Amino acid sequence: MNRNDIYQHLRKAFIFASMDESDIARIALRFKPFTVKAGEVICRQGDAVGAFYIIDSGEVRLTKVKRDKEKHLARLSDRDFFGAEALLRGKPCSLAVQAVSETVVLFRMSAKDFHWMIHTYPQMKENLDGYIKSYALGRKKNFPWLDDNEFIHVVSRKHIALLWYGLTVPMIIGFVAVVAAGLAFFAHSGAMYFGIFAATLFVISFLWAIWAVIDWGNDYYIVTNRRVVWLEKVIGLYDSRQESPLDAVLSVNVTSDQAQRMIGTGDVIVRTYTGSIVMKNVDRPNQFAIAINAYWEHSKEISALLEKEEIERIVHQRLFGETNVDEGEEGGEYGNMQSSDMLKRSQLGKIFGNFLKMRYVEGDNITYRKHWYILLQKSWKPLLVFVMLTALILFLYLPVRETKYAFTAGTTALILWGAMYVIILMWWLYHYLDWRNDVYVLTTDKLFDIERKPLGREEKKVAPLASVLSLEHTREGILGLVLNFGNVIINVGSAKLVFFGVHDPATVQHDIFNRMYAMKQEQEREQAKREREKMMDWLTIYQRELENKKKNDENHPDFY
Repeated sequence: MNRNDIYQHLRKAFIFASMDESDIARIALRFKPFTVKAGEVICRQGDAVGAFYIIDSGEVRLTKVKRDKEKHLARLSDRDFFGAEALLRGKPCSLAVQAVSETVVLFRMSAKDFHWMIHTYPQMKENLDGYIKSYALGRKKNFPWLDDNEFIHVVSRKHIALLWYGLTVPMIIGFVAVVAAGLAFFAHSGAMYFGIFAATLFVISFLWAIWAVIDWGNDYYIVTNRRVVWLEKVIGLYDSRQESPLDAVLSVNVTSDQAQRMIGTGDVIVRTYTGSIVMKNVDRPNQFAIAINAYWEHSKEISALLEKEEIERIVHQRLFGETNVDEGEEGGEYGNMQSSDMLKRSQLGKIFGNFLKMRYVEGDNITYRKHWYILLQKSWKPLLVFVMLTALILFLYLPVRETKYAFTAGTTALILWGAMYVIILMWWLYHYLDWRNDVYVLTTDKLFDIERKPLGREEKKVAPLASVLSLEHTREGILGLVLNFGNVIINVGSAKLVFFGVHDPATVQHDIFNRMYAMKQEQEREQAKREREKMMDWLTIYQRELENKKKNDENHPDFY
């Protein structure tokens, strides 16, 4: 590997995206290629770090041992880096780095050259510091919607100036509380009232300040190896996650007004096929946008590389007559999503457990119902009448239970009670069937929104998963957060499909995303299969023509 190869690789790494090519070429002279095998530890936790590494090819795993327990934090692949945090902070390595791929090729820069780089190019130090903070934030948070093979690359949040802006009002209230406390201390009359007023204002300002801090810390902007995600939460009122697969991204832009530029923040706009995801007041917006662009381009390059490798395998198979040992392993990461055990459980659930279930699986289909709170909203009237009728009958029967009319009164009450209960039960059953018949079904390739009125009309909406361009879920109001229900908004071209009032909308969105990813993989496999068949046809024709030409040359030799 020569210097030009290192330079070509570095210019595609997102940490050098804002630098001039001449500066990148100068930095490339300080890197040396370095190869490790699977299982080799590049850096041990607690050891001194003597170099800065950028991955050329392969994958490494980051792990941390805490209280004798090893935790896998992330995987890094080509163009990612490690070692910078320890060198910048002057501390030992806080994580262990181990090679995962059969062969991992790294570019290694010594600690001396690293310090030369960050002193010569201060912007590089700022970039590295920003990404290090991002990695640390991603490691601290536990995002349950991440898949097993999905890892966070970059995390950002709103600029800290927005936190101070949110603290303005509680700080003013706190100042007024201090003034009131001073008046209570020095006042000759009404001191008690001033004290109560000051204490009340202080409690209000303190609780408001805590709320503002938590509210600021609940919003995240995330780039994983699969998607771009915006998490937004307002305590007690709103909970949302907007996301888009990386391969659905069309462009990434940064906009800012004068006030935003003064504090170093801006809006990152990720445009997809259906519209835009506007991430507001992102800290280090240019850096975050560069990371999205880098991993977006990287995902496209990986797809192209896999396609090329598949074509090479097909040619090799056809020329040398070797069979593909992996050809029978269809399914990939998500292909075997529904196991036989799950199928058995779903059948048992259909018989015994689907009475009030809000999510159940039948084969490859996942069915969602609206939250039981929606059922309660529909059926509270018959339930209330049921309770009131029971109380009324007991109220009328108890005074005569010890008299000679007890049997007659009891029999009459029982008949009336039973008749009324049948009517109430039918009334409640109507609302239950109305709730039960409104379902949202996720299959391997479609989404269904089905609404059926008991003894009435049915309305069905269908959307192919291939047409889904972006997903969003919301949980609004205190009840939505406490009971964990909300809406899942699915953008399908110019239209929208909305799953209203579903339980745990984050999980519903996650299910849809997984099915989209599985379908994408299946489509890629089908495309590869078609390319293989086409390639085999070409090779067959080519070989036949070569054999015909050879026979023709043997039967008609040229003599001179």
